[in-house]
Amino acid sequence: MSKTYLMICGPGESGKDVFASILKQRLPSLAYKYPTSYYCIEPFFKEIEEGLWTTEKLNEAGYSTERLRNEGDYDTEVIGYYPGQFTDKMEFYASRRTFRWIWGHWVNVYNCSSPDKIRLYRDAIEAGEQLFVGLRKIDEYDSFRRHFSTFSIWIQRDGVKYDPTQEYGADKCDFIVQNNGTIEELRKKVNSMLNFFNSEFLKDCRVNIDKMLNSIKC
Repeated sequence: MSKTYLMICGPGESGKDVFASILKQRLPSLAYKYPTSYYCIEPFFKEIEEGLWTTEKLNEAGYSTERLRNEGDYDTEVIGYYPGQFTDKMEFYASRRTFRWIWGHWVNVYNCSSPDKIRLYRDAIEAGEQLFVGLRKIDEYDSFRRHFSTFSIWIQRDGVKYDPTQEYGADKCDFIVQNNGTIEELRKKVNSMLNFFNSEFLKDCRVNIDKMLNSIKC
């Protein structure tokens, strides 16, 4: 049986990373070390240090400060990235939530440098990852599903801010988890989900897709 990759989807601040960490705790053999965007830090940080993502460069590319504020919902005074802004790559990586639109755009640029538009995800697979968090572009999502055996989980949290980087909705995913409570309640929902699929579900971190039901809310 070929390996199946799990996709955790949803808009920013819906709880995807927390869900992934809980799932990893319940399934220690599931290969998950870093969020997917971690695997493009090196080339992105290099371009930051070369001054390619400053506010001025973004304006030249047609992304005005006004447009970025409207589309990216930024609360910061400075929109772009500047050489020397961060002491190291991990400090830079931690800024991705504040600069969500820029990161989403960069990931798309990086992915589109390969014909199948999923270069980043192939890099993560080569690094041994099996759990992918935060696929936002519809073309990346569709391409990943065409090229690999996958199962996608949408994390639904009511009241989160509109996320312009999220290009598809829950209807594209195989399973929906409502995350409107506490972390402990989410933990119980993960347990319920795994019990639903029974012990055969991810016994060795593989999924029998035939046993899955579409759009079930737990």
